[in-house]
Amino acid sequence: MTSTSSNTPGPRRLGIAEVEARLGVDRTTIWRWYRAGKFPAPHYLGERRSWFLGEIEAWEARRMAALASPDARRGARNLHAKDAATPENPAGSTT
Repeated sequence: MTSTSSNTPGPRRLGIAEVEARLGVDRTTIWRWYRAGKFPAPHYLGERRSWFLGEIEAWEARRMAALASPDARRGARNLHAKDAATPENPAGSTT
C-alpha cells in the first residue's frame, strides 16, 4: 500500500520566544507593532501562536530596505540635527 502523505516538513514556524530573540525586542513591542499593522499576524495551531519564518524574513527585508532608503536617512539626519548644538543653544537639545 502506498502512503499519500509526505515526510516533507512544512514551513518553519517561530514561537514568540524565538521571534523575541531574533528581533531583539520583547513581546510587548511585537504585539504593539502587530496591532499597528507594522508586523505580520501570528498563525494559530490550536492555542499555540507562531509566525512563519518566511514571513518574518520578508518583514525584516522590507524593514531593512525602508531604513536604507534616502527618505529614511534624511529623516534620521533631521532627527539628529534637532539635537545638535546651535549658536542659540550651544549645549544642544537637553530633552
